[in-house]
Amino acid sequence: MGTWLVIFVLAGAFLLQTVLSYFQTRYYTREFVRLRKMGRVVIGRKRGIISAGTLVLFAINAEGVILTASRIQGVTVFARGRQLKRYDGKSIASLTVEDCKTENKLLQKAILNAVSNYNTIMSGGQIPPSPSFFQKIGLFFKQRVAKSKA
Repeated sequence: MGTWLVIFVLAGAFLLQTVLSYFQTRYYTREFVRLRKMGRVVIGRKRGIISAGTLVLFAINAEGVILTASRIQGVTVFARGRQLKRYDGKSIASLTVEDCKTENKLLQKAILNAVSNYNTIMSGGQIPPSPSFFQKIGLFFKQRVAKSKA
């Protein structure tokens, strides 16, 4: 009986996670589409494994001027977007650390990631995919082994 209870609890948790992730993705898609109707959208992110994750979305015009900005930040799937009005009218290519120093560290990193993504794309480059969790673990151990050999 105990084994079946554990199986049902795990299956229920998996199903709940799937449903909540669906709603989070749906919310993000609606927010993206809303901004996309205004112009191009630049996205910056700072992943959080245990801490809060942060997404920042900038709707920009053809000259790279920010029309509106929105952030989605939180630990759970219940995180919702908030407007960032202080960036309206600024050029995304010229945003610096000084421009976002009043924001929390995660939001600062997401904003700077968006600026980096914009500059990379505008210069004709491609944004490299971020490594997966297991790739990060492999890189960590690879660096440890390299340090111990040196």
